[in-house]
Parts: sequence; C-alpha cells; structure tokens
Amino acid sequence: MPNPIINRQPSARNPWERAYELLQPLIIPTVMLLPGEEFSSRQFVTYLRATNPGEEAYQQAVSSWKENLTLGRQTIHGQILPQLLRESGKAEWAGYVYDDPEQDDGLSVPSFWIKK
Repeated sequence: MPNPIINRQPSARNPWERAYELLQPLIIPTVMLLPGEEFSSRQFVTYLRATNPGEEAYQQAVSSWKENLTLGRQTIHGQILPQLLRESGKAEWAGYVYDDPEQDDGLSVPSFWIKK
C-alpha cells in the first residue's frame, strides 16, 4: 500500500468534510465496477483504490488527518464510505462479516452490501 500524500495546505474545512467531498463522486462508479450483486466493505475499498481517480481521492482524503493517518483510514473505512454507500441509493447494508479474516482490513468492522 503506497504512503498517503501529505497535504500541508491549511484547510478551513474539517478532515471529515474534506474526505466526504473527495470520495462522494466515486461511490456510484465504484459500485458499478463490482462484480455480482453482493460485495464486502473491503472489496469496495479495493475496487475504489484500483482506479487512478479512486486512489488519488483516497490518499488525499486520508492525508486530511495529518497528525494521525491511521485515524483517517479508520474514519474513511468505518464511517465515511458506509455513509456514502447508503446515501448513493445503489447499495444497501446487509450485515456484518463474522469470522472471515480475508474481509478484515483492521480498520473497521467488515460488512456486506447488496447492490440495488
């Protein structure tokens, strides 16, 4: 995993708002890339980051938490991306993933989603 780009420019917005705005336009295109009708949160992040615009937006979003990049990743994986998926109208939360180490990214509670 490449190191995040550190954005050293001051921002009047808080990091959560900045990350939300960076990632929001990529949610529906990423859902459309996913094969099948179900996907996990980890699969979603993998497909998001597999595109140049997705990787760039992800790195910029993470770098909004300059003092704690792990907190940035946790916030993006566990709060921002799930909220954006729900708001997109293209995915519905289907529950948590239990006892599947392949789905655990160490950043959020893994979950399953169903395409609408």
